[in-house]
Amino acid sequence: MCSIALQLQEKQFALFWDNEEGGFYFYGSDGEQLLVRPKELYDGAMPSGNSVTAMNLLRLARLTGKNDIMRLSSEQISAFAGEISLYPQAHAHFMMAIQFLFGPTKELLLRRRIKRWQRR
Repeated sequence: MCSIALQLQEKQFALFWDNEEGGFYFYGSDGEQLLVRPKELYDGAMPSGNSVTAMNLLRLARLTGKNDIMRLSSEQISAFAGEISLYPQAHAHFMMAIQFLFGPTKELLLRRRIKRWQRR
């Protein structure tokens, strides 16, 4: 399961990552070349792509133990920290990712016990 997530994440980095300032563009590099490549950050009724990606990167980094993913997620959070600090209420999902990064977390392991049939 994690290998598929890692492959998809690599593709997202290749198509959407801003190498100069960090964060993810709204449009991929394989799409039509527009005058501006915006980065969506505002969390309205639906969270922005950058907010969802921030949380996904942090979860993926913790699940796989890959430090490079953790480093890139920190770069993404740093890229938007100034804008988020001006009006945190407009970035609720992104704030959850920041809380996940710095706050205490708990991991829960669920295991299903299989009962074997016994002959009598």
